[in-house]
Amino acid sequence: MAGFQSGWIQTLQDCPKQQWQTLTQDNGPFVQYDFLRILEQSGCVGGDTGWQVCHWLMWHNDRLIAAVPGYIKYHSFGEYVFDWGWADGYQRSGIEYYPKWISAVPFTPITDDRLLIAPDADEKLILQRLHSDLVQLSEQYHLSGTHWLFTPAHWQAPQDTIQRCQIQYHWHNKFYHDFDDFLARLTSRKRKMIKKERRAVADYGIEIEQVDGDAMGPLHWQCLVQCYQQTYLEHSGHSGYLNEQWFALLRKHLSQQMMVVFASFDGQLIAASLFFKGKNTLYGRYWGSLAHAELLHFELCYYQGIEYCIKHQLSHFNAGAQGEHKLLRGFEPTYCYSYHHLEHPDFAKALAELLSQEREYITEQYQQALDVLPFKQSGG
Repeated sequence: MAGFQSGWIQTLQDCPKQQWQTLTQDNGPFVQYDFLRILEQSGCVGGDTGWQVCHWLMWHNDRLIAAVPGYIKYHSFGEYVFDWGWADGYQRSGIEYYPKWISAVPFTPITDDRLLIAPDADEKLILQRLHSDLVQLSEQYHLSGTHWLFTPAHWQAPQDTIQRCQIQYHWHNKFYHDFDDFLARLTSRKRKMIKKERRAVADYGIEIEQVDGDAMGPLHWQCLVQCYQQTYLEHSGHSGYLNEQWFALLRKHLSQQMMVVFASFDGQLIAASLFFKGKNTLYGRYWGSLAHAELLHFELCYYQGIEYCIKHQLSHFNAGAQGEHKLLRGFEPTYCYSYHHLEHPDFAKALAELLSQEREYITEQYQQALDVLPFKQSGG
């Protein structure tokens, strides 16, 4: 295969930005060069974080024709496809589960293509080379396996991988004219519930403002960082995966792709919810509050996002992982997929059986979610 080269890089800096961007024109914001690069520059990945950068590139002469964002992992934090039970099984058997290699975007449970291929490239050739390089990587690092997280439904799975299915809850814009038009499609009971929740926030005297990233001032940024850290301190006892340097680089490189909803009381900013803007999708990422106000989370993270999508004619709102309570507020169940390969044959066989059983449960859960959607029969 004259003229073809492939291999692994330990920093995205070793790939020219323009070349990477030619492969991501149809992708969301999280596989773009700047988003992945600032994770490295800020130290949120690399070093002793347990996220060793290990991206795959394939070139034809001097042209990049394929790429995969990837990491060698020494733990399972920040992935949102939970495999702690698998790691425990390995440990009980006296076998090392870490390191492993994953194709994913750190701390970002968003479905998107991870295998980035030029439109005119030979996909079969690229997949063959990728498989060969993954085998060599596994041997070099003694990996327990390789994993592809949050892949599209149409995605062609790599060789010898097992599919895993999860559920998220997404909102879809059905050509609504405004928020009241959306409410009109819901049953009377759910419509009244949402109106009551929004009115309760207003009755507190809380003011809500949507601010694009490039219009945010220093106080806005300070509040956003504090709110993010506060959420993690309350639930995990640490200040979060993303440090202040990451937010500073976000402000410098990606502010135009951001929108933040702020809540203020008596002239003071008290809460914030961070969103990223794609071509047709709004992505809800992080939220936090410096003061307690009942139902504020629903307003900042869900209702404001819905209003933004309607106003800007975005077709899809991905408000993040988990959260069955989203169903009652107009979010619909959506399958999310990942693919897994374990090197150990006995564990691979056991995993296939486990995920087959898990899929039955997930399918049942999906059907139950459809049954509780709040839409009127004629509008749903």
